[in-house]
Amino acid sequence: MTMTELVLEGIGAAAGIAVGPAFCLEAPKLQPTGEILAAAAIAGVSEEFLTVWGQTVRELEELCRRTASRGGAEQADIMTAQISMLQDPMWRESVIAKITAGKNTAWAVQATTEELARSFESMSDPYIRERAADIRDVGERLLRAVMKVPVASFGDLREPSIVVAAHLSAADMAQLDFANVLGLVLETGSKTSHTAIIARGQGIAAIVGVNGISGKVGTGDEIAMDGSTGRLWVHPSETVLYALRSKSEQESLRQRQCAAETALPSQTADGHAVILAANVGGPADIAAALEQGAAEVGLFRTEFMFLDRRELPDVEEQFDAYRAVVEGMAGNPVIVRTLDVGGDKMLPGITLNKEENPFLGVRGIRLCLANPEVFRTQLTAILRASAYGRLKIMFPMVTAIDEIVEAKAILQEIEAALRAQKIAFDPEIPVGIMVEVPAAALQIRAFAPYVDFFSIGTNDLLQYTLAVDRGNPCLSALYDPCHPAFLSLVAQIIRDAHAAGRPVGMCGELAGDPRFTLFLLGVGLDEFSMSPTAIPGINYFLRRATLKDAQAHAVQVLGMERSEEIHAYLQQSEQTGT
Repeated sequence: MTMTELVLEGIGAAAGIAVGPAFCLEAPKLQPTGEILAAAAIAGVSEEFLTVWGQTVRELEELCRRTASRGGAEQADIMTAQISMLQDPMWRESVIAKITAGKNTAWAVQATTEELARSFESMSDPYIRERAADIRDVGERLLRAVMKVPVASFGDLREPSIVVAAHLSAADMAQLDFANVLGLVLETGSKTSHTAIIARGQGIAAIVGVNGISGKVGTGDEIAMDGSTGRLWVHPSETVLYALRSKSEQESLRQRQCAAETALPSQTADGHAVILAANVGGPADIAAALEQGAAEVGLFRTEFMFLDRRELPDVEEQFDAYRAVVEGMAGNPVIVRTLDVGGDKMLPGITLNKEENPFLGVRGIRLCLANPEVFRTQLTAILRASAYGRLKIMFPMVTAIDEIVEAKAILQEIEAALRAQKIAFDPEIPVGIMVEVPAAALQIRAFAPYVDFFSIGTNDLLQYTLAVDRGNPCLSALYDPCHPAFLSLVAQIIRDAHAAGRPVGMCGELAGDPRFTLFLLGVGLDEFSMSPTAIPGINYFLRRATLKDAQAHAVQVLGMERSEEIHAYLQQSEQTGT
């Protein structure tokens, strides 16, 4: 009997074509009750929780060791970070405090997990926001242990299949036999989730954000998926299968060419050089950046040292991290972004008023200038590390010249102190700013005398330009990088910076999106900084373009008045390379 074809849409998280039977993983039912503990039971319940907590940590550590021994270094690194989160005393003590107040253990674990996850979700940086998923992953693992619900099992996955689930944690992924995984389809997640990162590392197609997939697919149903477009077919027709096979052959050829060209110069077919750089979140990311062909680090996020801990990192801890990154890049430039978090109870020792809208509140350079000792400690560590390589400093969320002047005055005071102590540093260290808000974008020429470079943070710039909360699912359609006003603003930033003799980079998601490569090249972007895994594909695209064609392409885009028109034009250009 012929089954009716069903077409579903999600978010393409890892490119690739896959066709095969579905293997559906049932979501656990974890619903703690509001049961109140008797006073006499509290001490015993607290001890029982600590026992379960310790056992959960040991299980994850053992799983991490097994994963690393099988060559799953990337997965093991992710799990190590998650284990560190679970081991943080703040987590454990928060649960104990709730139990002491009479809450049952399951409720206390779930409440603490959500409190911590939401604090991460309030961050402006998408990389940092994604760490909320880490909190929920280990929180769910702990909750399963408390409620005695078995962890996910893949024992029945005995043939190559497409795994369908509501969600998969890094620990779940570590238990998968990738030889039997053709692709992944999840109800939740994003392109920057750990599941997506691991899938890309394994070369497995992945689609996330497919609402209601669990109720529409059963184990054994034939599925076809395109991880680059986010489209999924249940009971696909022969026409669809033929088209996907053809596309798969073309993609395989392109991937081989990308890999072969990783070491080749990042330049257009007519010899115009472009810098391809990597966004990294810590020293552990440097090897992958170099392997993928990164010429520089265009964004080193420093927040990993400040979040989810009881004490702020001191100068030595920060210095060690910055030195490790700059030495790892072996003489290639590293742009260090100073602390870029909001003031919503994220940092130990810093208390700020609760804000109705943290995205418009005390964050980025505002937070640093309001807490000068925290800022001084970080700048001291960066300056000391600059003696070991080519470091640059970048201030986030700048909206006024006064902020730059004040920040540079603090920097100069620290330089004077280091000279007096005869501590080495780079006296010519370049200083730049992130262009993330319209106020900065419209003052580029005024800012230029105070900085050495600019870097466009497209994620926030788009949000603030269009007045759209990108975390609000009801407004997701309005968060559109093809909006004519936004693209015109990007072009204006680059034009004004070049007129003032300043280079411009970009470290937002657009830099690693091949749909926008020709446009950004055409309007004169000097540096594209992106996730390391995106670099080979962008380099492949650049090497087949010419600057003249890119400039003509940009003129076409800037002459369009509707987002839909720009979407269609960019999609066609990506496919044809023109």
